[in-house]
Amino acid sequence: MLNSGLIVLLVLSITSTCLAIQCYQCDSDFDENCRPDKPFDDKINALVDCLSDEANVPGTYCVKKEYRSPGWWGWHKVTRRCGSSTGLGSTSTCFWGRLEDRGVYVRECNCNTEGCNSAPTPAANIFITCAFLLYTLLFNMH
Repeated sequence: MLNSGLIVLLVLSITSTCLAIQCYQCDSDFDENCRPDKPFDDKINALVDCLSDEANVPGTYCVKKEYRSPGWWGWHKVTRRCGSSTGLGSTSTCFWGRLEDRGVYVRECNCNTEGCNSAPTPAANIFITCAFLLYTLLFNMH
């Protein structure tokens, strides 16, 4: 018969295994395979267990962040990682923002299925992005 301490340890290990999620982790500043101008190759980039020591940010969901600077000569950066907490209340959506001090636009997408942060930007979101940028440019020019 198993003692109660061993049963508790077994239940905790099974629970933590079930709660773990695997996400892609990369930064286009340092990883050629993470660049925003190339399709993301999930065969080159490995999944990382978000509750392991490999994760740069331990967490329970996946994050993909895109940064874009304004202007014709602007730059575009992508990071993929695990997410540790969200005050936004949802882990299956995207949010747009702007870094006021630099004028950089940020799009953060959170999701909670295995490897979901490998996805490219859907065409519908590109339309929304363009509309948002046009609105911002038109109403912030004065």
